[in-house]
Amino acid sequence: MAGYFRQGLFEGMPAPWSDEDTERYLNRMPLPREFTWKGVLVQPRYQIKKGYGFWLRTTPYHPGLFEHVHRFIAHCEELPEPEEIAAAMNVVENEEAARQEELRFE
Repeated sequence: MAGYFRQGLFEGMPAPWSDEDTERYLNRMPLPREFTWKGVLVQPRYQIKKGYGFWLRTTPYHPGLFEHVHRFIAHCEELPEPEEIAAAMNVVENEEAARQEELRFE
């Protein structure tokens, strides 16, 4: 989807990006099969009926991941490829781990 720009109401303004937009985007462009979040593979363990985006938004197994993905996509000028999202989420995960480590030593 690289090169695809979101269209806003006014020339040069991106459209507001909703949770539902993120869900639909992930339905078409799921995260890579080998992607892990906090050491756990991010793949459904069963057949999903409403799509990958809906599953990621509602699953209790990866709390906060959908919200991080949504914030990342919402701030991109172009819609990122799944590999770019996964790389950004690895950075977020590492930053969260570093914050937790700092809090542990306070």
